[in-house]
Amino acid sequence: MRMEKNAGDQKHPWKYTGRTQTGTRHKKRRMLCQDQLAYAENEFAQAAVLLDGFGHTDRNAIACEAIAKYLAEDLCENLASYLTEDPEQIKRTILLKVYRMIEQEMKKSGLPKEEFASTIMALGIDYQSERYLMLHLGDGVIASTGEETEILSWPENGFATFQTHLTVSDHAFRKLRINRGDIGKRTGFLLATDGMYRHPLQIEQINDMIHGTQHHGVSMEDDQGMVFLCKSI
Repeated sequence: MRMEKNAGDQKHPWKYTGRTQTGTRHKKRRMLCQDQLAYAENEFAQAAVLLDGFGHTDRNAIACEAIAKYLAEDLCENLASYLTEDPEQIKRTILLKVYRMIEQEMKKSGLPKEEFASTIMALGIDYQSERYLMLHLGDGVIASTGEETEILSWPENGFATFQTHLTVSDHAFRKLRINRGDIGKRTGFLLATDGMYRHPLQIEQINDMIHGTQHHGVSMEDDQGMVFLCKSI
């Protein structure tokens, strides 16, 4: 299991917790966890990213780690402009960089692009405007907590629960979702891969994931990944 935390303080008022755990399927093959997370902060913003990789080698996990790090740093650095920019331009900017990173991995490894595929879940919080921006491609879930629990972005699957939209899909640009809004009375944001919940997803499972009580009925075969940003002050 991998666990990351920051305590939150006056400069960075959202406490970050992220964890990933390798599923039994990958453990049996002695493979790395393909759920990869990243976190970034500066004096204006905080950002967290979670990717669910789909590949047959550890090259996928390595690539997803690098892509998650890029997305977190980019979102943190450019969040103020992304909050007002045309969503179509944001998607072009981000996916173009992701594709270039995948192409570099393809050249280094000789593997096809499908070996570096992943979903995308990302969230940025801007202190000055008290607004958030999220990116979501594929399955997994992004939710908020506060006076009420709200699913901000539901998982998108194909004809079956194991099918979804990925960074290398032909329709990735069209399927990448961008949502912006006021933080308001929200006090927490959750990002979770599909290994964290039972299918079909029910809103009651969000609090179970946050409090670690969701294990009943959840398959341990899949890798698991979760990020939680909680307002600390």
